[in-house]
Amino acid sequence: MHGSLQHLAPAINQAHRGGTLRLVFVSAVVSLVVSSAAAAAAIPLYNIYRAEDGFTNVGISIAVVA
Repeated sequence: MHGSLQHLAPAINQAHRGGTLRLVFVSAVVSLVVSSAAAAAAIPLYNIYRAEDGFTNVGISIAVVA
């Protein structure tokens, strides 16, 4: 009976590993989407900044890239 439990342990570890990898992947995807959305949220304001503060296209491009 002790031998049968040894064969069960790799299956449990493999199932746990799959769940962990899925969680890591979903976390990475959510993080990437949130970061992209946060970086892009200010872009519509750059037209207002250009009109009020005299920003140039080059200055706005540098701000977006940075």
